[in-house]
Amino acid sequence: MKRYSIYQKKLDNEAFSTSSEKDAVLKLSTTQWIDTTQQKVIVWVGMFYNGFTRPVFVKPDVKIDKKYYCNLVIGPALKEFKKLYPNDEYLFYQDSVQPHTSIYTLQFFNDNNLKFIPPQHWLPNSPDATPYDFFLWGHLKSQVNLHKVRTLTGLKKVIRYELKKSQ
Repeated sequence: MKRYSIYQKKLDNEAFSTSSEKDAVLKLSTTQWIDTTQQKVIVWVGMFYNGFTRPVFVKPDVKIDKKYYCNLVIGPALKEFKKLYPNDEYLFYQDSVQPHTSIYTLQFFNDNNLKFIPPQHWLPNSPDATPYDFFLWGHLKSQVNLHKVRTLTGLKKVIRYELKKSQ
């Protein structure tokens, strides 16, 4: 019977996939050893001092470009940003992948009054500035892999549960 486990996908999202060999899915954070027949889902989540946004699940065959990122990831999460920070006391920080640095994305942030650190002021590879890489994905992996998940629906449920538990 197949089991779901996790492998590193990008700096700010994580991919979950089916695998019968848990140890074979993550060798290095920059290398993916993945069976192309596996079902998988990419996860995006906003991480703030006051907690997490609900995870956004992205189909694996979707290319997350600037428009997808703004309209189908950040757009739906806007209400949650406001819920976590009703007085707009937040500062949005991203990594340097192309959908985050595009003029389209920066304009989207400006149009929606999202406070953010501009790309030219981002810090490179700092544990303080990239908690996804140095905490969230590793922690979430370890917690999700404690569950015996058999379906993608079950996997999403466990991810939501573990994120809520981690707040």
